[in-house]
Amino acid sequence: QFSQLTKSLAFIVSVLAISLSLSYFVLAWTEPTVAPPSGNVATPLNVGATGQTKSGGLWLNTSGAANGLIVDKGNVGIGTNAPGAKLDVVGGNVRSVGTILVPQSLEPVSPVEGQMYYDSVSKTIKIFNGSVWMLTSASEERLAGGLHTPAQCSASGGSVFTFGADKFCRFSGASCPSTWVQYRGYSTTVGASCNSMCNFEDTRCTTSSHTWSDNGAIETCSYASVNPRGNNYACLTSTCTASRTEIGCY
Repeated sequence: QFSQLTKSLAFIVSVLAISLSLSYFVLAWTEPTVAPPSGNVATPLNVGATGQTKSGGLWLNTSGAANGLIVDKGNVGIGTNAPGAKLDVVGGNVRSVGTILVPQSLEPVSPVEGQMYYDSVSKTIKIFNGSVWMLTSASEERLAGGLHTPAQCSASGGSVFTFGADKFCRFSGASCPSTWVQYRGYSTTVGASCNSMCNFEDTRCTTSSHTWSDNGAIETCSYASVNPRGNNYACLTSTCTASRTEIGCY
């Protein structure tokens, strides 16, 4: 009997202990005062159409999905709750440790002061000062026509030459390198001498020449050459042409 009484008391004590523990946890929980997402309980992010805020930071894509964040519509504001562009950053700098890609584009139709764009024709970055488009200080100097730079001129074996407000490249040779275009008529030529026999007479001529100048013509002269069909026919007229040794390109 004593043993049975002891077991009964132990059971009662266990039941009381469990009841007290449950009462503590039940009393420790506070019911929200209003229906979610309002109230004094943190609102979970969900797929609903109602806008939501959270006071703490937000970490995304901790599992490394291919796309970390996609904003399907609307603007994104950093430092502002009223963004006026697709990405509006207020009160701070925009920094990238990688390459910032600026797509090729045409000149904007209705620019605003401070707007920039990449000119795919001149291959420069331009900024609108409120009235005209200007090169930014970050844009590399371009030669006439905007196709090449002074650095590309030097790398291709040429030297930069200035003509008025234009700069172009002075190359040695008869023609411009690939992708380069001749600038005006700038060139240098060396005279050539040609001769032949016609009706047993020595015929010859020597062209004139010019040093580095805006003269696009390559000098020529004419002389009588032997008729390949024999001396029973009239002599042929042949052309002697000077050699171009320098050319201006952009």
